[in-house]
Amino acid sequence: MKLTAFLKERFPTGPYLVLVGLTIAVSGADVLDQAGHPAALIAGLVLFLLSFFRLRLFDEIKDYETDIKWRPERIVARGEVSLADIRQWLGVTVLAELLILIWMPGPVQFWYLVAATWSVLMYYEFFIPKWLERHFVIYGLTHVMVMAPLALAMRGLWLPQSGPALQQDWALMLGITGAGYLFEIGRKLRRPEEEQQGVDTYSGKLGQPLATGWFVLWIGITWGAFSIAFPQAIWFTGILAGIAAVYTAFHIHATALPVQKPAELLSSIFVTLLYVSILVVINTKHLPGPPPAGGYPW
Repeated sequence: MKLTAFLKERFPTGPYLVLVGLTIAVSGADVLDQAGHPAALIAGLVLFLLSFFRLRLFDEIKDYETDIKWRPERIVARGEVSLADIRQWLGVTVLAELLILIWMPGPVQFWYLVAATWSVLMYYEFFIPKWLERHFVIYGLTHVMVMAPLALAMRGLWLPQSGPALQQDWALMLGITGAGYLFEIGRKLRRPEEEQQGVDTYSGKLGQPLATGWFVLWIGITWGAFSIAFPQAIWFTGILAGIAAVYTAFHIHATALPVQKPAELLSSIFVTLLYVSILVVINTKHLPGPPPAGGYPW
């Protein structure tokens, strides 16, 4: 089946499901005990998973000509899935999003539609594709910014009656956006011999030292944002961020080992551990405390 083959190659559902689920959970890490009906959270999980699938489909259409020229091994470029298939799946995806969104709380609807509008602008590359092509870092930042309204929409699943707070919710938004950007930078860090013609990377555009510094900087920004949102976790997450930053610099500049796959893997491990540690630290208050003096009555 075409869709199954496409998902396996271009949108592995399992990892995306885990990532989206963890992101939704961390967006409400401090209010997990206020969760509504499980069906609402499951619907939210499906909705946000569909949002990332839509972004994937947009990219397949937008990058088709480039893939034909430089990445003919991809499933759409090699003709196993057609652009007509992609557009059909896109239509079904958008319809499913709208049907689920109708039942979502107001803040989710508002921020989700902001994100959807931004994604359309991304598809058209903000109507300045040539300029963005010459300014690669700005191109990456404008595209990862779709995570900002998505983060606030996720927050709305947990707090359906309130608007964004001036500090915590906006810090959370930056943290989730930064985590998304780390994935983007991590998969575009390479050694000179790993670079591919026609494939833009941060290391190719900025040079390896500056690209490494940019990656490490965003580790710090992401940690700092989450530290403002969840100050209880500042030390534990700070240790994780420090280890990730030092290891990145050491691996790239003190070894001759490949960079492409390790950098991508490092960003995935760091973000996953960051999210899990926040969830654990923030919610330890719900765990049983030590037994009372003299032990339990039973």
